[in-house]
Amino acid sequence: RRVLFRSVIKKLNNAFCYVYGTDMALDSINLDNNLIDDYHFSSVALLYFAIIIESEFQISLEDINLGELNTVNDFVDYIMKKLDS
Repeated sequence: RRVLFRSVIKKLNNAFCYVYGTDMALDSINLDNNLIDDYHFSSVALLYFAIIIESEFQISLEDINLGELNTVNDFVDYIMKKLDS
């Protein structure tokens, strides 16, 4: 489970950096910061982030309102639950 968690974090970091438009070290991304308020993701950027996540993890985000996933940590929790099921 710990290896899976690290893999999820690394892939999310890559997706975050791609959408955010810069390389950021994982330790400089506060997983609890709000993607829209703190990192200024637009609704389009958030949707693009979700599409990348669906592709990277081969999961569907259709069953959740993206507005419920506000932080990187929210995405981590959601992905871990999807991968565990």
